[in-house]
Amino acid sequence: LFPNKGRYEDPEHPATELRILAAKTTLRDRWRQIMREADRIPLKHAITLQEGLSDNQFREMREAGLQLVVPVPLWSKYPQGIRDELWSLERFIAEARALRK
Repeated sequence: LFPNKGRYEDPEHPATELRILAAKTTLRDRWRQIMREADRIPLKHAITLQEGLSDNQFREMREAGLQLVVPVPLWSKYPQGIRDELWSLERFIAEARALRK
């Protein structure tokens, strides 16, 4: 939880300033577990080492509110149309740091 558990549990803290990063080696159907966590956070983030996804599976995840965080060296394993929507770990870290300010 970012910026921290205390802010997540504080009902006065805006949900727009909260993030969650789940880690799954592969996503398969387990990405749905992530969607049941941290109810206050509408857009969830998941870092994965999975090498590629189908367009359909990626769209289903995005429509459910999941943002994929993938190491840049693995981006070439994803369909061209998906790559622009992937986040690097560096991008997620920058956003999480900004929440602490």
